[in-house]
Amino acid sequence: MERVLAALPHEVIGDLGTMLADSIKRCNADKGMVHVFDKQKDVLAMATSKGFTTDYVAHFRTVKPFDSSACGRAAGTGDVVFLPDITQDRAYIPHLKVTLDENIRAIAAIPLYHDGRLVGVLSVHFAESQPRASRIDPLNLPTAQVAGLLFEIIKLKENR
Repeated sequence: MERVLAALPHEVIGDLGTMLADSIKRCNADKGMVHVFDKQKDVLAMATSKGFTTDYVAHFRTVKPFDSSACGRAAGTGDVVFLPDITQDRAYIPHLKVTLDENIRAIAAIPLYHDGRLVGVLSVHFAESQPRASRIDPLNLPTAQVAGLLFEIIKLKENR
């Protein structure tokens, strides 16, 4: 998948980045990332991110569905996952240090589907705990557009 992502036209990566920035803004978040689902390898691969250090990106470069990260849980369960305070989520402990070092305290992860097929996860990250994070409405985010782009990435990979 990394070779496919590297070979994408700059416009596609730019469009994903623009939609991610828009999602971050709409949620009053501080940072965010988009993972694309690689069905063959059963992993989420980082497609784009905004605001993170290279250590954080490296830690979450690939994520397994159902793992303890917010995006892994969202991909595995198919549900939006809200971690309003990562320090209070016992399952998140394997990722706690790298996330606290990044000055992140809350995460919302939204699974993305195209024609009923998981294509990726959009996640937004907050510097402050977010007791109201569950009020984030995925319908107010460009999730359909992001899912469409991720579907195109997946089709490109499948056709190679």
